[in-house]
Amino acid sequence: MKKKWFFVLRRAVSRIFSGTFRSKKRGAEGIEFAVFREYQPGDPPRSISYPKSLQRCRYVVRDNMLDKAMSCLFLIDRSASTDFGPSGISKREIQDRLLNILAPAIAQNNNQVGFLITTNRLEKYFKPRFGNKLLIERLKLIKEFKPQSKTTDLNLAFLSVFRLKISADLIFILSDFYAPADFKDSLKILSRKYDVIPMLLKDSFETTNFPGIKGGMIAFRDLETGEFFWGEKPRKISNVNLFKNLGLDYILLKTSENEGDWTKKLMITFEQRKKRRRIR
Repeated sequence: MKKKWFFVLRRAVSRIFSGTFRSKKRGAEGIEFAVFREYQPGDPPRSISYPKSLQRCRYVVRDNMLDKAMSCLFLIDRSASTDFGPSGISKREIQDRLLNILAPAIAQNNNQVGFLITTNRLEKYFKPRFGNKLLIERLKLIKEFKPQSKTTDLNLAFLSVFRLKISADLIFILSDFYAPADFKDSLKILSRKYDVIPMLLKDSFETTNFPGIKGGMIAFRDLETGEFFWGEKPRKISNVNLFKNLGLDYILLKTSENEGDWTKKLMITFEQRKKRRRIR
């Protein structure tokens, strides 16, 4: 990735995720002032701000929030279909580039970052941890990692998060979401407990730009199963409606796009999420 876009996106991500996740539990340390509001029955008397109450002629309390470090998990689909990318770079290369930008940017705000690599099995799991040095070592291992399987089982991947009892505030799913089994229910369960952002990786040949052949058929090979099938165009699978129905902020990234396109999409999504959190 060009240095210009690399630093622009990393700086933006670092700013957006700094202090975004907070807990409403009160404690002796890490307390940060949030807002003044009217007194409500049940509020502790010590929370009353008497100077502010005198100004407004009614009881006003300080509503504090406990600053909380975020724990982030990158769920990475390394099935054989991620090697596809005739329109540009491969989907796997997009994964590696995104990880090298997002993970360090999130980690430098004293947040924990973990990784879960899956195919149709649990390939590798790195628990969320602090530390830039450890993160760099993990990113290198992930880039060089060779999965033992080629096929996809997203149900297993999503349910593994529960089985491993992963504590995470935010989960990025880096996948093309090609899977033989329906994963709607497991993704729904996952999104109920965790804040999930699907990062949908696609090649233009899989969407709209495949050159049609009049009166002819083409033999296609499934990268995961090795099976051949005949058709005029590759099989198209879209999960956009599923993400919308579940209320997920998905990001569509194409192999034919450049660094500037990725940067704009990521920044727009993250800024929108930040605005919604402020409204809440």
